[in-house]
Amino acid sequence: MAKEKLASVKSGAEPAWTMSIPAAGRKYFGLGKFASYQAAEEGLIPYVKVGRLKKALPRQIEKRLAGRACDCIAPDKGWPGGQD
Repeated sequence: MAKEKLASVKSGAEPAWTMSIPAAGRKYFGLGKFASYQAAEEGLIPYVKVGRLKKALPRQIEKRLAGRACDCIAPDKGWPGGQD
């Protein structure tokens, strides 16, 4: 059983517990470094602070994305935050 669990972790079956905010922004939303940090500050990318580092929580991101279709841009509302 331990070998199966280790194999699934190595194969990437489950996302890591944490990852850098720019890596999460790039992987899940196609964002650059600066935009990723902005998205984290606005709550789009959930994160925790570890000392002075901010680490994204990919499992939380995947749960949020799995729970909804792309509602990030509504035809009648434009971009989130009111900036078109």
